[in-house]
Amino acid sequence: MAYKPPSQTIVDNATASVPSSEAVFEELKLKANASLNNLSNTGTENQVLKWTSGAPTWGSAPAPSPLAQTTVTLTDAATISVNAASGNIFRVTLGGNRTLGNPSGATDGQMLHFEIKQDGSGGRTLAFDTKYRFSADVVSPTLSTGANKLDRLLFIYRSADDKFDCLAVNKGF
Repeated sequence: MAYKPPSQTIVDNATASVPSSEAVFEELKLKANASLNNLSNTGTENQVLKWTSGAPTWGSAPAPSPLAQTTVTLTDAATISVNAASGNIFRVTLGGNRTLGNPSGATDGQMLHFEIKQDGSGGRTLAFDTKYRFSADVVSPTLSTGANKLDRLLFIYRSADDKFDCLAVNKGF
């Protein structure tokens, strides 16, 4: 289908002149203003202006969408596997002394929140694989050792270094 500029009929694509983008924009602005002038100012603070069927109308505002996080239960093993593509919050109950494996599938800037829980016996330790990095301010933690105690660790992935930097450690829940 050939382009039909405002107020001009195209007979032959080879000889037709196309108006400037400014002219097209001005005609669109005039049509939009005419439609808006016909719209009553009856919207409330809980409504939004919607463009439906070629004309503006007031409608219900969409419900806010919380930033839902996906929680993943990790499998307890000698080395605990983490697939960062599957979520952001990871839970595991330690049944022995373990190593938290290097996550796969992470994207730059992705936050990983780990909930590490002691089993009913407690006293379990957790080592961190090679891509976890700690700082002078947030050092590699010694977990709470009490039975059924929960510790939380927060990491952010930095793809330039291919490292997971620890931002926070909260122990003893």
